[in-house]
Amino acid sequence: MIFQSIENNSLGFYLTNFFPRNFLTFLIGKLSLSKNPFIVKGLLFLFRIFSGDLNLTESKEKKFKTFHEYFIRELQEGARPVNQSNNTIISPVDSLVGAFGYITDGQLYQIKNETYSLINLLSHDEEMSNKFKDGTYFTLRIKPNFYHRFHMILDGTIHKINFIPGELWNINNATLLTIKSLFTKNERAILYGKHSELDFAIIPVGTVLVGSIKLNFLGHSFNHSQKFPYSLNMNYLSKKGEELGMFHYGSTVLVLLSKKIKISDSIQTSRFLKYGEPLGTF
Repeated sequence: MIFQSIENNSLGFYLTNFFPRNFLTFLIGKLSLSKNPFIVKGLLFLFRIFSGDLNLTESKEKKFKTFHEYFIRELQEGARPVNQSNNTIISPVDSLVGAFGYITDGQLYQIKNETYSLINLLSHDEEMSNKFKDGTYFTLRIKPNFYHRFHMILDGTIHKINFIPGELWNINNATLLTIKSLFTKNERAILYGKHSELDFAIIPVGTVLVGSIKLNFLGHSFNHSQKFPYSLNMNYLSKKGEELGMFHYGSTVLVLLSKKIKISDSIQTSRFLKYGEPLGTF
């Protein structure tokens, strides 16, 4: 598969990053909304070449009028059982597990031997950085052919949202090895939440071809045309497993927890993790 062959090497880095990323993201975003059957079939053909199988086994719908509809497809009822144990934190997405572990001296791993700063990730918000400086983190990478909606990780209240504009570097192994502190540079939305036992943050990160990050409970989408930071305080009560929003195309979600939790034994780098499966317990 072409996608796999360029994922890990320097050729992949240049092929996926050194072109006009913002323009290409805008163009694909427009084309993906077209109902022209030739455009839809053409985009799906190219997608199969570069990103692999269009697996619709668990999809609620099997046919789509636009390329965009494919990416934001819903799953069939019951396709993702959610672990409902009160002290269990679940994965918000279908993903490949990236770097994970405990935050040390305000640093998180981007990939082996490459770290980045927590305070830079949170856009120099010292109050929030102090909450997570001794906590736990997970990097969950969504490949283009995965389910693209993200969900609540435990019962709690979302009390603040920050949108941070930035770059649209592609998030693959080649780029993670080359671009230092990538997650502090790409655009991202930070959803801060509170549970009775801990604080948490769910951070959808933008990447090339991601037309927008939509938050359902706001009825609003953030995209690369928004050039200025955005912050909103709120008091949104949410249940574990509730759908919070969605991406267009593939991306990454970072999860931050204010405590050192017991990480599930099933969490292993590069493992395919389904939404609803446990990340760990507190």
